[in-house]
Amino acid sequence: MTAPHSASSGRPDGTQASVQAGQPETVVPQQRQADVGRGTVEEVVVERRLTALGRKSWLVVLTAAVGCVAVGILLLAWPSATLTIVAILVGVSLLVSGLLRLFDGFTARGETGGMRAAYIVIGLLAIVAGLFFLRHRDVTIFLLALLVGAYWVVHGVADLGVAATSGPMPGRGLRVVGGLFSLAAGIVVLFWPSISLVLLVTILGAWLLFYGVVLAMLAFRLRRQLKRELKPA
Repeated sequence: MTAPHSASSGRPDGTQASVQAGQPETVVPQQRQADVGRGTVEEVVVERRLTALGRKSWLVVLTAAVGCVAVGILLLAWPSATLTIVAILVGVSLLVSGLLRLFDGFTARGETGGMRAAYIVIGLLAIVAGLFFLRHRDVTIFLLALLVGAYWVVHGVADLGVAATSGPMPGRGLRVVGGLFSLAAGIVVLFWPSISLVLLVTILGAWLLFYGVVLAMLAFRLRRQLKRELKPA
């Protein structure tokens, strides 16, 4: 009896046949592994970029704090400012606040996807309102109070929501205080239809000054937290 031949292309050694027979079983897994590897590398790159950007979050928050404090001081020191000047200053403050919310929405790592989406939506609304005030400076007191009050209410609810749903985080108590103050100021402005310009300017200035101080304290707490995380064990 003769020994059985292996399935081959006719060569007695069967080398080429074994390679060809093995190719369909090894090439596809290798391609899949390569695709998975590329996806993993892309995810790692995005994660590293977001992490590096998040390490600068305290500086972004501090910059926003300085802007809010500066505008707040201007409004408090200039209570008799015209409605046009007030609209410009409010527009600038809304732009700063909106950009900060957008930054939070794209870089916040501890919040849920829904909360980050809410940050982005609130930031976009603030930017649109700020650009509106900068472009249409001849607004009425009623429209100014309505838009600013509505934004403060949404702003306060968002801060309180983050503080209530997030776990231990730096500046959680400050977010609660800032959220309560924003909510209270927004309700006062919204439900006081006969508010005068001087009183509105005073409330705007006080809110911006207070919120700027809260943001500055939050920025330094974030900085200390990042230093502890980056400190080698």
